[in-house]
Amino acid sequence: LPFVLERKRGYRSFLRFLAECDGIVNLTAGSILGRITFLAAALGRPGIFSDNSPLNLRLYPGSTVAMFDTVRLRELVAAMLRGLEAGSPELVDARLLPSASAAAEIGDFAANSARLKEIVGA
Repeated sequence: LPFVLERKRGYRSFLRFLAECDGIVNLTAGSILGRITFLAAALGRPGIFSDNSPLNLRLYPGSTVAMFDTVRLRELVAAMLRGLEAGSPELVDARLLPSASAAAEIGDFAANSARLKEIVGA
């Protein structure tokens, strides 16, 4: 997997970067808001997220990970890679996908998702 270290991106540049990702893994320590999780759900991307945010737990209930739970993390990453390697969204493990019902309940999700896709040109 390629890792690229870059200077801090502006918001639109960061959104375009996320839109280019096939899957998103965001494991953070401490209390977080879940912005990346929201963006991942708005883009319909499979994801794995730390379980330290209520938004993470709500949007991705099947793919949150406790800090240092390496067994679960390894299993979820393997499932994500198998699904992404298959090259078909239908083959991605359903646990890794955002909860459509939870997403629909958060603010004006449909409008936010449409605006995000407009910004990134998706």
